[in-house]
Amino acid sequence: MNILKKSYSVFCLLLALNILSPIVFGQEIIESDAVLILSETEDSLENAYISLLEIERAGGDITELVKILNTATGYYSEALRLFESGEYVLAVELADKAIDSSNVILETDVRMMSKIEVYRGIGFRNQLYNAIGTSGIIILLSFLGWKVFKTYHFRKINGVKPEVSVDES
Repeated sequence: MNILKKSYSVFCLLLALNILSPIVFGQEIIESDAVLILSETEDSLENAYISLLEIERAGGDITELVKILNTATGYYSEALRLFESGEYVLAVELADKAIDSSNVILETDVRMMSKIEVYRGIGFRNQLYNAIGTSGIIILLSFLGWKVFKTYHFRKINGVKPEVSVDES
């Protein structure tokens, strides 16, 4: 009977530890998860910033995306503050919002870069057509100008008659 009571006591103790372990040790698990998610958030924000730089270099308008990045950075800062105060669940929620915002920037980056490439192709084609058209107009106007000058000059020359002097001996 003694063994039965001891095994029952050990069973109850193990059961209690199993039930209470998430409560007692849960903070460490949540803290490590929060550290991982905050690190992921920082990487995501860095990628979004690099993406904005690429869009700006390509000539895209990034004013709305900068606002989104500022909002995401605010979420991240607040998540860090909450993490330091020990509110890991709220910190993770805000970090997730920051990641979602930076993902919006990355998705927009892909769309904008493809549009910029299309516009570059169109812009080059239009510049080529403008150069050819301008060159053609200049050549045409040069020929017309020459023809007008030539006819005016010949009329002027033909209008002048040489004078013959009668006094010549």
